Amino acid sequence: MADSTVKIKLAPASARLLADLTKYADQKQVALAVTRGMRTWGEDTKRLSMGRVPVDTGALRGTVFAQTERKGDRATVTIGAGGPAAPYALAIHEHLSKHSPPSWRKGAVNFSPAGTGPKYIENPINERAKMLPVEVNAELEASLKRIGAK
Repeated sequence: MADSTVKIKLAPASARLLADLTKYADQKQVALAVTRGMRTWGEDTKRLSMGRVPVDTGALRGTVFAQTERKGDRATVTIGAGGPAAPYALAIHEHLSKHSPPSWRKGAVNFSPAGTGPKYIENPINERAKMLPVEVNAELEASLKRIGAK
């Protein structure tokens, strides 16, 4: 699958919330709030992706994952699929491509159910990219409320 990196820039409201939170909370609390927002976004995007995975046996759908990691002041969300079926996941996601089996190149492949098919991870990520700062913002606000600063 193509490397998809979504970068966000905090909107002015989020930047203000972040500044307010850092006045009342330590950096660890701030990082945890941002990570929680990213985790929520990742899980919601994963669910949307799972609905776009073509189903034959259901094995591929079961490999879709969302993983959130925090290292220092950086948090990342990885959404992917495959596990042991990574070559198959890649072939389906990038269809038609050099990763597709030769038999697929001879004619049309019918994906089922309707609405599923290639780019089952990339498209939901792109569709939901604008929601990432919203999810982070919600967690920053919730953190401010929990510590009684708002």
